Amino acid sequence: MNFIIAIGTNPRPSWESLGDAVLFLRRALESCGHRVMISDTFVMAGAVNIFLDRIHYYPELVHDLVNRKVVYGIIFTEVLDSTGRINWGIEEQETGDIGLGLRQASFIWCVMEESVVPVRAYNSRTYYLPFGYVDGIATIDRVPTNQRDIDFLITGIITERRAGVLTRLAERGFRTHAAQMVPHYIRDALMARAHLNLTVSKFDGHDLISPTRVSYSVINRVPMLTEVTATPGEYAQYCATARAENLVEAAIDFYSHTNVDDFAEEMFRKFKAERDMTETMRDLISRIEMRRTATSVHTA
Repeated sequence: MNFIIAIGTNPRPSWESLGDAVLFLRRALESCGHRVMISDTFVMAGAVNIFLDRIHYYPELVHDLVNRKVVYGIIFTEVLDSTGRINWGIEEQETGDIGLGLRQASFIWCVMEESVVPVRAYNSRTYYLPFGYVDGIATIDRVPTNQRDIDFLITGIITERRAGVLTRLAERGFRTHAAQMVPHYIRDALMARAHLNLTVSKFDGHDLISPTRVSYSVINRVPMLTEVTATPGEYAQYCATARAENLVEAAIDFYSHTNVDDFAEEMFRKFKAERDMTETMRDLISRIEMRRTATSVHTA
């Protein structure tokens, strides 16, 4: 089967941050024996077209897909609440009819499990896509322990809250670095030099753990400490964890009293043994209906 992954429905500045999700998706599909191409918004009849989020921004594209009876699916990476709000509780929220494109999709794979039920209200062909081990993800060549020059690293969007955590660690004498949405090859080079990778909530009360960030770090044997709430979630079991109220102290304690390389190796082996993304993908692919008929498109 041929697949084409299109990321162009997202704002161009976010394309780099979607790289890990695209990589996992591509490798998992290829591990099942399929051919995978990557594009912006190119649509291919006769292939399974996969879009990452925000297809409702492009009603003309949805009309074209439906009218041409093109098989397409959506990777839904966001959290959707029961009222239809994306990124609820955060400063920026999606507006408009997010159901456009969702309703007509041949399938929807949700990266966040809590989104499955509310997204399924738009489309019954909605399933959970857990990330796991797949060949071709481990590419970081770790710097020898005695040559690493970063104690604590945070990558991604560096909010005031995240910067504050690094500041407090630096004040305690630790070497810190913030990588603000850098290209992946810079991010990977920094991860190679870091003793510990931190996942810190962007804002107070925003406690989501990125499945791709955790999975990528664990597979590349870069130990991660992640901030959690009372219900850590399935990915936290592969990380050291800390609550918000004692995050800095817990990070220092873990770093000072743990062989982080041994910890990273243990988490890698556990992750690989417990999470086979190839089997997950085989199951999801078996649910795709390759024949479709034209359906109406509602833009209101």
